[in-house]
Amino acid sequence: MVERILALRDDLTTRGHDAGADTISWHLAHRHGHQVPRSTIHRILTRHCRIPRHD
Repeated sequence: MVERILALRDDLTTRGHDAGADTISWHLAHRHGHQVPRSTIHRILTRHCRIPRHD
């Protein structure tokens, strides 16, 4: 699932679309049949340096 989330983020960003956790969550639910909380997606994106950390 981590790889799918990162791939979605990269694909959406490359195509100029919003690529936040809410949008990725929507795509996972409506196009892939997976329910993943936005908080989990946000942590994955942060952990893999796709969005800046706010330490």
